[in-house]
Amino acid sequence: MHYKSSVSKIYYIIFPLFMAGIFLMNYFLPSEKEKIITFAPLFVLFGGLILFIIAIKNTKYYIEGNVLISQVLFYKYKVNIETIRKIEYNHTIFVGTTTKLGWDTKGLIVHYNKFDDYFISPANKEQFIAHLLQLNPNIEIKK
Repeated sequence: MHYKSSVSKIYYIIFPLFMAGIFLMNYFLPSEKEKIITFAPLFVLFGGLILFIIAIKNTKYYIEGNVLISQVLFYKYKVNIETIRKIEYNHTIFVGTTTKLGWDTKGLIVHYNKFDDYFISPANKEQFIAHLLQLNPNIEIKK
């Protein structure tokens, strides 16, 4: 079953503000030479915005057999469900994990193996956890 990633609204605000800032900077520059130079960052930022939107829309989590797969664009992160020890709800904007494969500020930190963990943000967290608990009832849930 596929689970889409939830997305924080802050991401929809940040990129358009950067785009507007660069566009306004270009509009108010006095010379034509400076205006041409600032179009390059505008195109790079616009390309980044398109890539960002595609990444947000295509981020998903799914379970194949006994493996939890988190996919962002072409990057797939696989974790054996039997190695998951704990799932912890994260309620803050800061996440203390090294791997963040979610677009929301509030999500789940999946602890697996002995010291490994990563952050995900499925839209339907309760259904996602219930599905994992069916495959591994030993997972500790910490709210």
